[in-house]
Amino acid sequence: MTMYYRRRKRQRRLQSYLFPLIILVLVFVGGYFLVKGVGYLFSMGNDDAKVALYLEQGSVTVEPFGEDAPLTQIIPGQPVFAGDIIRTGSSSRAVLVFFDATQIRLAPNSELEIDQVESSDSKEVVHLNLNRGEVWSSVLGTDPTKEYDYVVSTANMNVKATGNKFDVKAQLPEYVRVLSGSVSVEVKTIEGGEQRVLESVPVSIAQELTLTPAALDAFVARSAAEVLGAISEQFERSAWYDWNVALDLNPALVLSFTGNSPLANVGGPDEAPTVTENPDDTLTVEDETATEDEEPATDTSALPAPLVSSPVVGASLSTGSVVIEGTTSATTERLEVTSFEDGRAVPYVLQRYEAGSKSWRYIATYDGGNLAEGENKFEVRAIDADGNKSEPTVVTFTYTVPVAEGVDIVTTPPAPPTAEAEAEL
Repeated sequence: MTMYYRRRKRQRRLQSYLFPLIILVLVFVGGYFLVKGVGYLFSMGNDDAKVALYLEQGSVTVEPFGEDAPLTQIIPGQPVFAGDIIRTGSSSRAVLVFFDATQIRLAPNSELEIDQVESSDSKEVVHLNLNRGEVWSSVLGTDPTKEYDYVVSTANMNVKATGNKFDVKAQLPEYVRVLSGSVSVEVKTIEGGEQRVLESVPVSIAQELTLTPAALDAFVARSAAEVLGAISEQFERSAWYDWNVALDLNPALVLSFTGNSPLANVGGPDEAPTVTENPDDTLTVEDETATEDEEPATDTSALPAPLVSSPVVGASLSTGSVVIEGTTSATTERLEVTSFEDGRAVPYVLQRYEAGSKSWRYIATYDGGNLAEGENKFEVRAIDADGNKSEPTVVTFTYTVPVAEGVDIVTTPPAPPTAEAEAEL
């Protein structure tokens, strides 16, 4: 009886410890998933808390906060949240669109962590950690009643901005390039796990801050370092620059990104075709570069298509002339605009466009014959030095001939003159 009693006592003692332990584990696990689930539902229900991810080309992965398995299948407008990490692959570009329409664009081989995102009636907070690669920030921050706390951090810099466009590249040498407005750059170092700001450098529009290892060492040693200069021409002629300028001109294009979007990598003064008078006293558009039977050059996907910023597709216009304008890649040698007159394609190469320029303009006029009453269609192509043409960018709009105030419109032809009237003539 004694042995039996002791054995039963040990079993009861083991169960008395094991059962509460199991309960604690279940409570902990259940609480964890409850908090995660409530947080997720709260975030999904709060549009201000969401950031939408769009993939323009290539591949992108999202590592959700607290999850082991990354997301590799991204839908257009994929919601991402504070704590998530976004990584782009090689030859890939992606865009984050925030609650205030601010856009953050990721270059290939970049890694960006969303550290903090908050929005209220009085303040908006966006803190991002750029672990590697490059991002272009197009920050709105236009509401004067709100306080904006917008920071892009790298290993050695905190870039603070409000309502600006700027580019940040991580990993030494690190760069900050300001395209509009100004930013404040805190050069920092990490000592004992704590951040220490070494210097605060203001960077204005058209300036470039270059933080090299030598410059960082100088700041650590409390010495002066030359880090400011003009934005390099090489950067301004890059495909990355062209692509971002195109999106800054038309941010809504991001909404069309599906992972394989042919957006132009994005060039002269006012451009209007020459109007000449032919022997039949009819106005025609002079075309010195192509004929109806001429074979067009072979299109190539390597040459980006131009971007049309105005007019918007489907616009209804009633002005004396219509200005079609936009941007194009720095590799463009010539620009061709094709109008359609009575169903016939009439190509015209812009004579005032300068090779390599990023902006262009074409003027269509009703009297010139390249603008018709009703629906109009134009195609714009870039041409490189070898004569290769890009895919066309198509713009369509409806045109109504403006009527001068006080002028009567005759809708039926006048009756033929009578014999008496002819005699008087």
